[in-house]
Amino acid sequence: MRHRFALSAVYDIPAWDRSGLVRAVSKDWHLSTVYQVQTGFPFTISVFGDTADAGTARRESHSRQCAGQPLFPSGTRTSENWFNSAAFDAPPAYTFGDAGRNSIYRPGAQTLDLALVRDLV
Repeated sequence: MRHRFALSAVYDIPAWDRSGLVRAVSKDWHLSTVYQVQTGFPFTISVFGDTADAGTARRESHSRQCAGQPLFPSGTRTSENWFNSAAFDAPPAYTFGDAGRNSIYRPGAQTLDLALVRDLV
């Protein structure tokens, strides 16, 4: 992962200094949050089989031939269509492809968690 930012905070909500009932209901409340944003994980486009006949034990070759634009333009990407799978072909027999390792990054993520808690002591 290239970039990650995380922020957490807790805020003690002050009680209202009014009558006894309003103060009893509004005291001891806490608001907490955790915010995280990160870029996507890299992954390698691979083809099943040893197309280069290099004798790999895993029978999965990380060699693919890049034949087009691998990423869609930024305004047209969705989580289902993040990269152009038609831009990659299996390399010719007994050759390695030219697509690099970790050449595609998955979509980034952004989360926000909130909690409202009251101490009943």
